[in-house]
Amino acid sequence: MLALSTGAFASEYERAVGALASLIDQTKATSEATAGDVFVGNLGDGKASAIVVIEIRANGVGGPRVSVDNYVDLSLVKVEGEWKVDGVRNLNLGVAGGATSPGRTGPAAQPTPAPTASTAPRAPAP
Repeated sequence: MLALSTGAFASEYERAVGALASLIDQTKATSEATAGDVFVGNLGDGKASAIVVIEIRANGVGGPRVSVDNYVDLSLVKVEGEWKVDGVRNLNLGVAGGATSPGRTGPAAQPTPAPTASTAPRAPAP
C-alpha cells in the first residue's frame, strides 16, 4: 500500500492506522480489498482521478464480513514515471448499508451509473 502512495498520503495513512492500532489488535481485525471496475477521468499534467469499485472482506472477533460495491475516488500523481495515490475519498459515506446475505453488506443506494466496464477508460499503466 505505502509503495503505491505519495509521501504525503502515506504519512496520512500511517497516522490513521496508528490511531486505530489498539482497536485493530483488540478485535483481531484483518481485511482485504479487491478492485473491480476502474473509471478514469481528468487525466493530464501528471495528474489523474479514478473511481474504483472495491469489495472488502474483513474478519475479526465479530466474525467474517463482506462489503460490496464500495466506491472510492482516487487522486493520482505521476512520480518518477509511476502513478501513485495522492488522496482517497470514500464516496459511500452517509449511505446506509443493507444486508444482502449473511455476512454480506452493501450500500442501499448507489451513485448514478457509470460507464460500463467495456466502454470506460482504464487506469493508466504504472
